Amino acid sequence: MQPLGMLIRPTGNRLPILQMRTDGTIEVQGAHVTFETSIGAALRRGYRLEDTPLELRKAWEMARERLNQQQGICHAY
Repeated sequence: MQPLGMLIRPTGNRLPILQMRTDGTIEVQGAHVTFETSIGAALRRGYRLEDTPLELRKAWEMARERLNQQQGICHAY
């Protein structure tokens, strides 16, 4: 299966994203196992995206905005 993109750990390790589900979870290939996580959980743990399709980037940004709102962070543009 061709990865959708890469999930980058805070340490710099790159993990292939195998699938994005409609419920906001992503399937990721770890070093030893495949696992699922929510986009929000990945954001809270400091992960970032690389080489991802537009649909996944949009979902990531929406989740980031929700997280910022929950934490009371506002961005004025």
